[in-house]
Amino acid sequence: MPFRLRMAGATISGRILSSLGAFGGILFVAIVTYAVNNEIGSSYMLIAPIGASAVLAFAVPSSPLAQPWSVLGGNCISALIALLIAHFVTSTGVASAVAVGGAILIMTATRSLHPPGGACALVMVLAYHHDQDSLAALFLSLALNSLALVIAAKAFHSLTGRTYPHQALPVTSHGQDEQLLHPDDIRSALADLGEVFDVTSGDLDAIFSRAQEHRSKRLSQLPAWRNAA
Repeated sequence: MPFRLRMAGATISGRILSSLGAFGGILFVAIVTYAVNNEIGSSYMLIAPIGASAVLAFAVPSSPLAQPWSVLGGNCISALIALLIAHFVTSTGVASAVAVGGAILIMTATRSLHPPGGACALVMVLAYHHDQDSLAALFLSLALNSLALVIAAKAFHSLTGRTYPHQALPVTSHGQDEQLLHPDDIRSALADLGEVFDVTSGDLDAIFSRAQEHRSKRLSQLPAWRNAA
């Protein structure tokens, strides 16, 4: 596949909005987390993995990896799993590897797969083995970061006309036309490929349905002799 700078469906205005959203989102996270932590005397404010969460929540809000439960559950569950593993595995390197692998397993089982969750797991293992006194404040900051980011993303996407959490576009009735793809066909095709794709079957169904509508419209506008050919 040739390398392309432009992502499918991306627009200049969309990229600018995503950047502005991430700016506002991280600023909101910093303000909220600082205010809460200031009350309890903690020095933590922003946790690095939340930057990656912001990229997903604002740049690709329709991704299953960017949904509110994925952000909250993926980050917090991964952190808790990492703490449990770090408690029993004394080697930092081994604990880190087990924690990230375990985080992926638990996130997929809880439908909260979120790539920054792997970074959260790694951060908690390193903190456990080097600075256990900071663990409570670190986890609190992570939870606050994640919650504040979801709130910011929800508000931003509401203002810009997007739905967050993402909802698949409505699909025109498939009717009895045997030539049209059915949702079961899409699910079967995904199962045949045996890979995980960052898109829901509902979104794929909506894309294909609209592509078929555009195809029909395009063909109807062709000269009669072209259609006959």
